[in-house]
Amino acid sequence: MAVAFNTGICRREDTDGAAPGMLICPYKIIDPVTARAFYPDMLYRHPFSECTLTEKPAADFFQSAVKTLPPHRVITVKMVSAGDENLNRKRFASLYESVLAPWFFDLREKLARENAALSDVILDENEKHLLRVICDNLRLTYAMRAEIIKKALAFKITGGDIKAAVLPYISLTANNKQEGKGTYARVIRAFVE
Repeated sequence: MAVAFNTGICRREDTDGAAPGMLICPYKIIDPVTARAFYPDMLYRHPFSECTLTEKPAADFFQSAVKTLPPHRVITVKMVSAGDENLNRKRFASLYESVLAPWFFDLREKLARENAALSDVILDENEKHLLRVICDNLRLTYAMRAEIIKKALAFKITGGDIKAAVLPYISLTANNKQEGKGTYARVIRAFVE
């Protein structure tokens, strides 16, 4: 399952009272140019302070990301500026290593477990094996593997035969990235048609 993750530094004036140096996860993002409000739907436990953020880059990021992802998969975490640019960079790097990166990797593992649990219920062992072989042969990225599983689940739920759909691709291998992507696209199409 894909997640869009936006991090950076914001000005204190752009928040509704967050303290300098804090990591914030906005529950409301306001575009200062259009005054449109966006509401990220954070469903995951996190250690960040929540507040409203009025910032053009965050609003643009959210608007773009929700075109392909649901709002709960679009996560913005910003550090509130302390004013000194040098201090901000050092503080952000420290917070990124100690708080942000570990939280994000835990979230990624949780999402992978959720995805695996869903596929365990719907896909039988033979179907999971076929998908694993295709993904390994094509040397797909984590995101591509997740997308194939997602499409396979939807395909099976709607009555599709996974084995028949993937059999033509089971023995194919990728000699380079371009070949892998091309075959990946054909496998995805097999689940959609």
